[in-house]
Amino acid sequence: MKGKQYMIVLISLWRSVKEALIHNEHVVLWIKNHQRSISFLKARFDTTLFSGLTLTIFTVTFIYVLALFAGIVEDLITSDTIVAVDIRIANLFVLFRTRFNCHHLLCRVFITLPSSPGVSLHKESSYCFEKYKYFYK
Repeated sequence: MKGKQYMIVLISLWRSVKEALIHNEHVVLWIKNHQRSISFLKARFDTTLFSGLTLTIFTVTFIYVLALFAGIVEDLITSDTIVAVDIRIANLFVLFRTRFNCHHLLCRVFITLPSSPGVSLHKESSYCFEKYKYFYK
């Protein structure tokens, strides 16, 4: 019985707040000045179309699940064992690097970068060349 009374009070309170906002002169003026925003929000919360409220809820849910997944992946990548293995592999690359391997990698960079769209050839090639000069003077 008490739940029904609380619900009646909440519905009444919601209707009162809604009416007060609708008839507020500042809100009315804002609605008149921002017709495109209001029509977008009305379309977003329309329950008769899939592209309305349903799509909005799906999008919010998808973004939430994606954020959870990104957090799990970030925790996995930054775990101590993965970082330790990564450091050891990087040290092995430094240990087994030879002049031929570095020159071969530098040539591959010069060959493949011009075919890559959106990559600045000058920045990448000058960086590789400076590293090559630094290690093999």
